[in-house]
Amino acid sequence: MTSSFRLEAGQKVRHARECLGLTMREVEEASVRIAEEHHNTGFAIPLSRLSDIELKGIVPSIHRCYSLSEICRVKMNEILSWYGVPSGKGKQLTLTFETQAPPGLATEEIHIVPQPHRIGACDTQPRAGPQLGVSLF
Repeated sequence: MTSSFRLEAGQKVRHARECLGLTMREVEEASVRIAEEHHNTGFAIPLSRLSDIELKGIVPSIHRCYSLSEICRVKMNEILSWYGVPSGKGKQLTLTFETQAPPGLATEEIHIVPQPHRIGACDTQPRAGPQLGVSLF
């Protein structure tokens, strides 16, 4: 993945945040509440890391992508697509794996069903925000 691709993803994160009128500090505080709710500090996004994500093209961890999704009210698949993770784009993919256990089963198929996603954080009505008991606004 090129650096410009990651920088563009960071600009989309910033756009989503600014569309909701959220400051970087408000995102940090909301992410800390999410981390506390899940008992996992990996969900927290310190100010310095959010700045790096938005301005330097740093790729957020999966936990931080989840926090950004909840806080910025953008579907997780959309955020992941910004970083090059495909969502299926209407195709059904069938993968076949050779299994070793239990005996008698030669193969197992996994069907990946595409999930719809929207483009542009401000283009449509946002989905419900995080239910953290504290208003973000």
